[in-house]
Amino acid sequence: MRIFIILFFLVSCSKDVKVPFVNKDVTKTVNVIIENEFDITYTLIKSISQKNDVCKMSLEIKNISKEEKRNSFSIEAFSFADKKFEAFIVEKKSKPNEIVNTTVDFNGINCGDLRKINFYK
Repeated sequence: MRIFIILFFLVSCSKDVKVPFVNKDVTKTVNVIIENEFDITYTLIKSISQKNDVCKMSLEIKNISKEEKRNSFSIEAFSFADKKFEAFIVEKKSKPNEIVNTTVDFNGINCGDLRKINFYK
């Protein structure tokens, strides 16, 4: 009987632990061209952790110019509450038609709350 009471006590005191996972519901892929130098394709991926929401931006950067370029530009993202998130991307130099993949995290925001995303060279 003691074992049953101890087991019942342990089960009732345990807490649910959330395990981080990536939601498979990916928003549509968007294509942006910056100053006829970069063709950027990005996808927003919602990720949930124990502490907060994280919106990840998966980027595919293609050098569409005729010369070697450094993949460097700024990203501004605005949420519905006019909260501004900024990121700066600096990747290695790329040759014409070379593709570079990278990821940007916008911590503390749900991907569905982003209303505007700007890219600047």
